[in-house]
Amino acid sequence: MKDDNGNFTPIPSGTPKAGLYREDESGLIKSVVLEGTGENAKIKILVNKLKEGNAIVSYRVNDKVYWTWHVWVTDDPTVNSSTYHLGFEKDKNGNPVIDWKWMDRNPGATNANFLGNNWHKSQWLQYQWGRKDSFPALIHKDGTMYEISGEIGNIRSVGAVYTTGSTSALLNPIHLIIPPLYARKYNEMVINSGEEIFVKNSDKLWYHQKRTTWFSKQKYKNGFNSTDPSQNVAWDLWGDTRGGQISDLNNPQLVEENKRYAMKSPYDPCPCKWRVPSYYDNVGSPNNDNTFTSNVSTSSTRFPGIKIYPGLGYDFTGVASRNLGSIPINGNYEY
Repeated sequence: MKDDNGNFTPIPSGTPKAGLYREDESGLIKSVVLEGTGENAKIKILVNKLKEGNAIVSYRVNDKVYWTWHVWVTDDPTVNSSTYHLGFEKDKNGNPVIDWKWMDRNPGATNANFLGNNWHKSQWLQYQWGRKDSFPALIHKDGTMYEISGEIGNIRSVGAVYTTGSTSALLNPIHLIIPPLYARKYNEMVINSGEEIFVKNSDKLWYHQKRTTWFSKQKYKNGFNSTDPSQNVAWDLWGDTRGGQISDLNNPQLVEENKRYAMKSPYDPCPCKWRVPSYYDNVGSPNNDNTFTSNVSTSSTRFPGIKIYPGLGYDFTGVASRNLGSIPINGNYEY
């Protein structure tokens, strides 16, 4: 583990063990075995090829979790992926990014389509910003529920809520998740802190009683500068191109920096060779357009041609300015 000064804190000596922290499909993981010792150790995982789903594998020392890995068993998410991008994206060295794809589904989903067979399995996992570990919704879009099991025991969908409320609820996810809630014990729980308390407690949703961020009492990384707002640096937990800085279009240097992707954060929840998109490439959500209706529609004045399926997802296929393909709605948590 590494602290904010770049100093590494070694995992303490003790009895190491790898295990199945949780799985959302019973029998998905056949075995988890720790082979070797020290830096040469490997975790060997055997999966049931007849099943699809998600699992979390843990590495423990003296029965304390020090890291976890997400195992996602599904069909190839690149087959129907969209290659749409803005065209100015660059890597960290300033070279144009050519090989570009948007995943055709949400992380953890075992189905890319929100219509047709198994449409209810297109939403799947949820995340607390800045954390690599997911929270299972415990409820599908059709209202059916499932449970997870493993080292954390058996957890049923008690507390998960299915809702079809107002128009805004129809345009937004139709289910809520109520995972275990835990108040932040310290003023600061900075990413890369030595304790990594959020890694050791990946099944807990952290919050602060004063409703600040889950990890810090400060809205901005270096505090709030009231005299010069341009100096305020936002928290940037998943490695955005902006690095938390304000995007000043009148500053050529900042404009250029905003086009470059930073190194992928170790807490990025995406699989290997994938990453969370930058602020620049988050091309806008139809949720921000109040001209959408609560029926399947192409009536948006901002993004004409987009088909909206309330509570299910959006279809951008063939839309010249936003040809992102089909995007299922994921889900959200509310206090």
